[in-house]
Amino acid sequence: MTQQVLTEAFRYPFKQEDWKTKLLVAYGLQLFAWLLIPAVPLYGYLYRLAKDILETGQDRLPAWDDWEGDFRRGLRWWVFLLLLASPLLVVALAGVGMALMAVFAAVAMPSDMQDVFSFPLMFLPFMNAVLAPLALLYGVALLVFAPPALLHITRHDRLSAALEVKDWWAIFQANWEGFVMASLVVLGLIVVLNYLSQTLFWLTCLFGVFLNAAIHLYVTLVAVYLFAHAYRQGLEKVASAQEEPAPSASAGR
Repeated sequence: MTQQVLTEAFRYPFKQEDWKTKLLVAYGLQLFAWLLIPAVPLYGYLYRLAKDILETGQDRLPAWDDWEGDFRRGLRWWVFLLLLASPLLVVALAGVGMALMAVFAAVAMPSDMQDVFSFPLMFLPFMNAVLAPLALLYGVALLVFAPPALLHITRHDRLSAALEVKDWWAIFQANWEGFVMASLVVLGLIVVLNYLSQTLFWLTCLFGVFLNAAIHLYVTLVAVYLFAHAYRQGLEKVASAQEEPAPSASAGR
C-alpha cells in the first residue's frame, strides 16, 4: 500500500464540492443506525463507493440518487456482517442474560430460590477469563479476513460470492501486506478516535453521542477506501501472475 493511498484515504471524503451534503445524509443514517433499517441504505451507499474503487480506482463519494438500489445492495453487506457477528452476539447476550437472572433473583425471588437462579453466575469468571479474549481475537480476525470476502461480494454483486473462499483468499494472499496495513490503520483509528469520543462524551454528555456517530462514519469511510484499494491491488497481482507465461521445460537446462 503506497503512501499516496494512505494519504488519500484520510482526505478523499472532503475533496468534492458537494461533500457536505453527501456526508450529512450519510451522517443522519449513521446516527440512527442502531435502529437497523437506516443502516441498510448506508451499507448500500458504502457498497457503491467500494464498487467504484474496485472498477475505476476513483475516490469520489457517490450521489444519493439510488435509494432502492442502495437498500438492495446494503442487505447483502448487512446479512453477511450479521452472520459474522453472530458468535459475538451470542456471547454478549449470554452475559446480559446471566446478569439479568442475578438481578431477578436478588429482587423478586425468595431467599431459598436465589441460589438456583444465581447458579449461572458461576460461569461469569469463565466467560471473562476465556471467552472475552477469544472474542477479542475473533474481532481482530474479522477485521483482517472479512474485508476481502465483503469486497468479493461487492465485485460480483451476490451474497454467495463470500463462499468462494478460494478466490478471495488468493486475492488476499497476493496483497496480504496491503490488507494487514489497512487493518492496522483502521484499528489505530478506532482506538484513538473512540478514546477521544469517550472523553468528550463524559465532558459534554449529549454532544458526545453526536460526535461518536461522526467518528464511526469517518472511520468506516477510511476503512472502505483502504480495503477496496487493497483488494484492487491484490486482484491486479493475481491477474498479472496468471498472464505470465509458464517457464518452459528446457528453461532450467
